[in-house]
Amino acid sequence: MRRSPAAVSGIVILVLLAVVAVLSYLGLLPYDPIAQHPPSRFQAPSGEHLFGTDQFGRDVFSRVASGVGNSALIAVVAVAFATVVGTLGGLVSGFYRGLADGAIGGVTNVLFAFPPLLLALSLASVLDRNWFTIAVAIAIVYVPIFIRVTRGPVLSSGRSST
Repeated sequence: MRRSPAAVSGIVILVLLAVVAVLSYLGLLPYDPIAQHPPSRFQAPSGEHLFGTDQFGRDVFSRVASGVGNSALIAVVAVAFATVVGTLGGLVSGFYRGLADGAIGGVTNVLFAFPPLLLALSLASVLDRNWFTIAVAIAIVYVPIFIRVTRGPVLSSGRSST
């Protein structure tokens, strides 16, 4: 990977985003991302405000870093939830077959029938509005993929109870 400039660039960007996310999560940003300071409106990027300030005098870098931290948290929770639920569902479906396979397969097919973005937006709008709800809504979109990916090898192993 060291020979590929694209790979090195990607790793550098990934590490920078991870550092910014951790700093945001730990609350080590230079300014409060939601604190307003009207006298500092529309400042250009400088040593004091790396990305400048917005129309309310908020530090743009702190707001971007906070967004990176929130996005990373939602992504990690969504992938963890989808992995655990989908893998367990696929194992149960493939190993026990019969009624369990039919029920899990039916739910999987229903979830696959909806466009992913529409399903996630529908779930997020019906449930409470916070970061965890968004993570669960995204995870529910991806659970059927994990179920199908896990179920196949379990069925081909031939150790299911029929």
